[in-house]
Amino acid sequence: MSSSRNTSGSQRRGRQSSGEARTTTDGGTTREGQDKNCEVMLELVIAELKADDYRSRMPDVAARKRIEKKYFELTGEKISWDPEITSKIGYLRKLWNIHSQLVKCTGVAVDPSSGQIDMVETWWSDRIAEYGGTKGRLVHVLQKKPLPFKDLLDQIFGEHDVDQDERYSPHMLGLQLQQVQPTLDVDGITMVYQLQETQTAEPIVDLT
Repeated sequence: MSSSRNTSGSQRRGRQSSGEARTTTDGGTTREGQDKNCEVMLELVIAELKADDYRSRMPDVAARKRIEKKYFELTGEKISWDPEITSKIGYLRKLWNIHSQLVKCTGVAVDPSSGQIDMVETWWSDRIAEYGGTKGRLVHVLQKKPLPFKDLLDQIFGEHDVDQDERYSPHMLGLQLQQVQPTLDVDGITMVYQLQETQTAEPIVDLT
């Protein structure tokens, strides 16, 4: 009896199989469906990187074609490596890098159940000001919600990028300037920050 009721209830709600993205009445994909599809995409990328024993940071051309094909088979949606996957992974990589830096700050608390960085408003305001510009807006994204797909992103980026990216973070750059050039004036430091922001400036749209 209970099985029958559950089945009929699922049908009334229009529930789809777990591998399908739910759609809205106007044909758009829901946030839940978008998250599921993004998870599928990341898992396919990881599978290709593992198959190549992580010898490259991203899948090669042939692997990208396999990802596009398999993604369509699993989700029923077409996707191109460039620009869709490139854009999504690029955004998540930047978000992952900032998160990796923030959680290493002294005294940072992280909610073990949600993964959300749990700090007071003033701490977030200081970090946003410290990073500034594009990266400051990424900090604000992490203030509002946990890093999405953290376990998957760790597998993609953890062995490749974190050390290099930390060296060029605003926080680490400031420390290095203090150590190497302790007499550098404020204008000199400002000039470095402005150059870095010019190289990375772009509008932040939350793609997760």
